[in-house]
Amino acid sequence: MPIIDFTRLAKQGKSRHGLITRVYQQYFSFTLHNGGLSMSNSGSKTKTIAIVGSSLAGFGLLFTVIGVFMLYQATQFAAVAVTTTGTVVDIEIDRSFDSETGSESVTYRPTFEYSAVDGVKRNAKTVAASSSYDYPIGARVQILYNPDDPQTVRVSGFWSVYLLPIVFVAVGVLLIGLGFIVVRFLRNAGDSDGGLEMSDFD
Repeated sequence: MPIIDFTRLAKQGKSRHGLITRVYQQYFSFTLHNGGLSMSNSGSKTKTIAIVGSSLAGFGLLFTVIGVFMLYQATQFAAVAVTTTGTVVDIEIDRSFDSETGSESVTYRPTFEYSAVDGVKRNAKTVAASSSYDYPIGARVQILYNPDDPQTVRVSGFWSVYLLPIVFVAVGVLLIGLGFIVVRFLRNAGDSDGGLEMSDFD
């Protein structure tokens, strides 16, 4: 699977920080107080597990919300995108080294020169970098661009448009599932012990 550069996503997500924070806080509070958990007779270990489970589900919700938003943006882009052929005129190479595994990962972000529908030649970098974009200078590649925003360019292909949103939604669903498994486990444990209360969380 290609390696995707998350820098652009982080910049986009920053503007939505307030909304995402409120969603997380409301969800986290709801999970603790309505998840059927009872903590007054449990130790700090049980409380910690409950918080971890709720946090996993809460972060999963955030990932899912971001992924759905990105999927909406990708769908909007695909609906208006124009296909053309671009020539690689420059390429940005980013190398990162993992000291623990001793492995190096490399991503590429090419700049394409292309002619828009208005006949004007433009240069634009791809929206995201990828390990699969190791094109030589002068290579001709099929690309997609937004006619309303000619600087928004992607390499043509399903995964170049939808991979990142799908990854975020998948990770979000996985985290939500893990969180609810933990919460459900504790609730069942509480039921088997005669029930506990949430007084220590209030």
